[in-house]
Amino acid sequence: MVILMALPFLAIAQETHLDIKVSDRVENDLFGPIKKVVTEYSYNMSDRNYKEERIYDEQGNMLSWTKWGPKDEITLFVTNAYNEAGCHTTYRVENAGKGETNEYEVVINVPSRKIALNNSTSGEIEIQEYSPAKYHMGTKRMDKNRKPLSYSQYKRRADNKEFQYLSYDKRKRIKFSIAIDWNDDNLQSRELYHNRESGSKLLEVFDYLKTDPYGNWIQCLTQAYNLKGSKKEKAGEKFSKRTLEYFEDNPTENDS
Repeated sequence: MVILMALPFLAIAQETHLDIKVSDRVENDLFGPIKKVVTEYSYNMSDRNYKEERIYDEQGNMLSWTKWGPKDEITLFVTNAYNEAGCHTTYRVENAGKGETNEYEVVINVPSRKIALNNSTSGEIEIQEYSPAKYHMGTKRMDKNRKPLSYSQYKRRADNKEFQYLSYDKRKRIKFSIAIDWNDDNLQSRELYHNRESGSKLLEVFDYLKTDPYGNWIQCLTQAYNLKGSKKEKAGEKFSKRTLEYFEDNPTENDS
């Protein structure tokens, strides 16, 4: 007797980059269903204004990132492309300042928690490694002959917030480091840049003047100081304001 058994159809979803990493929205320390962020800023109370715009899809993937200079000229234009399954496929960088354009093929490997960016122009490869919690842990860059060019590493707290970034040369000697502090609202409060080659140190302190109900900052004053031994000298300041657009009604801003 032949018995025919009806088996349910199993739909197997294609693996995507989001099986390896958190969304760009989370990676950029943004909260809520953000669609677009426009940031305008100036240095030392100057009337020379700069602008950036980042656009995200509903999954938190960054679609584009544009930067403008003080003459309203585009200095950087970055675009990302995704396939029908929502997987990141290409990454394109047009750098007007350097006069060059680079396009990268994105290759994912879920079991190893790694994402490779293959530069179609230079042949260079960048391999990004992620933690089981899907946070960026480090990057290795190689030339077209697979010889190492540089390395970088993130050190993270138990809550996955980074507290140190280390950049290495091809011989794994530290070039510079960034120590990062966070406030109780999960916003960066300080960054200390240390150039290991020159020994110079630069401290940046962030003061958030306005936030919205999601916890995203709207106005920020950044003050920079050169550290020389026990001395701290003011190096400058930067005032930034942001306009945030959400996939739902925009919340009302709060004074901090």
